[in-house]
This record gives sequence, C-alpha cells and structure tokens, in this order.
Amino acid sequence: MIDEDGPPRTRWQLLRTPVGALTAGKVLSTVAVWTTNIAGAILVFDLTGSAFFVGLVSVAQFTPQLVLTPLTGARADSGDRFLQVIIGTAITALGSVLLTFWAVTVGFTGQRDALVMVAAAGLVGTGFAVAGPATSALLPALVRRSELADALALSSLPIVVARSIGPAIGAGLYLSFGAFVTFGLAGLLHVGFLALLLQLRRRIRLSLRSRPAGSDGRIRAGFAYLRHSPRTVLQILGVGIIGVGVDPVTTLTPALAAALGAPSSFVGALASSFGMGAAIGFIALSRVRLAVGIMRLGAIGLALMGAGTVLAGIAPAPAVAVVGIAIAGAGMSFSLNAFTTLVQADVPDDLRGRVMALWSMAFLGSRPVTALVTGSLTDTVGVRPALMVTGVAILIGAWLTRGSRMLARPVSTAGDELDGSDGTEA
Repeated sequence: MIDEDGPPRTRWQLLRTPVGALTAGKVLSTVAVWTTNIAGAILVFDLTGSAFFVGLVSVAQFTPQLVLTPLTGARADSGDRFLQVIIGTAITALGSVLLTFWAVTVGFTGQRDALVMVAAAGLVGTGFAVAGPATSALLPALVRRSELADALALSSLPIVVARSIGPAIGAGLYLSFGAFVTFGLAGLLHVGFLALLLQLRRRIRLSLRSRPAGSDGRIRAGFAYLRHSPRTVLQILGVGIIGVGVDPVTTLTPALAAALGAPSSFVGALASSFGMGAAIGFIALSRVRLAVGIMRLGAIGLALMGAGTVLAGIAPAPAVAVVGIAIAGAGMSFSLNAFTTLVQADVPDDLRGRVMALWSMAFLGSRPVTALVTGSLTDTVGVRPALMVTGVAILIGAWLTRGSRMLARPVSTAGDELDGSDGTEA
C-alpha cells in the first residue's frame, strides 16, 4: 500500500507511475478486444445474416462473468492479485490465437465457422473473469485515497481509447485485409500487454496476501456486505445498467447500419462515435464532477446514455445516429466513473476483490441478457424499436439511481468525502 502522506498527484503525474504503465498496457489489450469484437460482429453478420447470432457471440464472451467472477473475486482477496491479472490476460490472448489459427488453416466461409467466433469469445470472457476482479482490487493499492477518483478515471481511459479507435481499426482491417491480419494483429497487442505485466511485476512489490488474518474469506461475505450497504447496491445496479447501454454498440450496429442504408464499413464509424463521445466525457469529467457532485453524476450519465440511445433509434440519417451514440458514450464516462469510484471508496480492502467481482458481474454479466433480448427484438421487429426499448430502460435506471437515493450510507462511509458538491472531491 502506498504512503498516504503528501499532496495528491494529478492525472499527468499518475501517468508516470505504475498506474500509467498499467493504463498504457490496458489500452493495447482493450483496442485488441474491440478490434476483434467489431470485426467479429461484421464477420458473423455476413455469415449468418442474424443479429441474434451476433448477440450469441456477446453471450459467450460475457457469461463467464456470471459464473466465474465470484470465485476469482474471492481468490483476489486471498492470493497474488498481480499474478491473477497476468493469468487472465494470457487466457484472453488465446481467443485471438484461436481465430488467427482458424483463419490460416480453415477459413471463415459458413455458419459453422461463426461458431469458432463464439468459442473465441468464450476464451476472452474467461480471461476477463479471471483478471477483472484482481485488476479492480489492485488499483487502490497503487494510489493514495485522495487520488482514487482520478486513478479510476485513468483506468477507464483504455475503454475510451479502445472505443474511439478499436472499432474503426477492426472494421477497416477486416474489410481491407481479412480475418488473418485482423485477428493476428489483435493477438500481438494482447502479447504486448502480457509482456508489460511481466515487467511491472518485477518492479512492484505488493503483499501476496491481501486478506487480513481472521477475516471472512468466503464468497458469500461479499453478498453479506451488500445486505448492509444499500448505496453500494445502487452503485452496482447503476454499473449493470451501463452494461445494458454499452452492448448495442456491438450487437446492433451492423443491423443499424443496414437499416440506415449505409455500407458495412459504417459499423466501425458508429461504434467509434461511442468512443469519441466517451473521450469528450473523459476530458470534461473533472469539471462536471465538481459542478454536480459525484452522488448525482452517475444518474446524469445514465440519462445521457438513455437519451442518446433513443436518438440513435429514431435517427432519420446516419449522421444523427452518430450523434446519438456519441451522446451515449459521454454518458458512459460520467456514470462509470461515478459508480465505480463510490464502490471502491466504500468497500473495505479485505472484501474488495469479492465486491468488485459483483461489479464485474453487473457490468459485463448484464450484456449476455441484453444481447439476446435486443438481438431477438431486432430480428423480430427491427433495430429501431430495439434501440428505443433499450434507451427507455436506461432512463428508468437513471431515475432509480438518482442522487437522493445515493445518500443511504453503507457500512463504510468513506465515499462520502468524494462528493464534489462540497468542494472536497478527490
């Protein structure tokens, strides 16, 4: 754990610490994931013509979050968190290796080959399930409490960057050079992140035992904590709603491009617009957080996500759809930072892995259900109604997580000091 003495470092100063190195590595890995996701969505839609089948890929990728993260979260609270991140990253890389091998030896020519994409997505999801809780639990040990909000903002930067350039890279590479080049380059990016993690592990010395002696090491201890922490429950609910809003960017953009009469390459533009909006939100995050307070920021972000998704659903032209999805991306930056900062600030460190496992289950585990529902709706009634239903669901979530409901105090009220409404926000 870092020494708490001294003034908080700025984001730029944090970039020169191991937090910055981890952020850079996660940019590589997350760009690889989004390159694969968008190329895979185009590939599967071309092979099957079904938005439901595209959604099945998301089901395979995110179902492991529901099954494995309680176990991996408990492991993060008792073992070597850094080693767990390395193992999870290696498993994720195997997904790209499988796709590259298949592209070289067999090729993607029919519906059967779309199932290979499903299998690769399952490997990626398993890697996320292993690494995710450990990564989330590791970060607070690298910064001071007063730096937590900015460190978490930096932690979300890979998502912003990857969503900005990953989809365009994935669509452009796949349409120009095919599956082998696309998935092969994604695999190289994963390997680059893995090499960086191995180097950082030699530089950073953290305790291998994260759980204090005598504390409850059972999986259900995380759920028990939530029973006495209604604010944390709302925060995790908010993260789950963000997952609902994020999924259509992958599952429905091929169908939306077709409905707008745009070519397949426009799928990358649609998905990248979400990332560009998230980038704008990231830049404005500190000012907005200070202006409205972190307790209200999450609901405001969800409201933007819902409104942007509805706008994309009713868009009369491609440019309007791009604007709607960009608004949703900005909302994601606000809401994800708010809910995640509050969870990390409130939860005791000996429960951090297990509670952040529940965070992962909410954020990524909500996506398989969303993918199946919106994919089925799109195949049945069209992509526009599916987007509008999703947007309304997000707006309901914004109402449920509104600021006044966040005042219910958890077991640990450390997060209260982060509310920027009184000028004391980190």
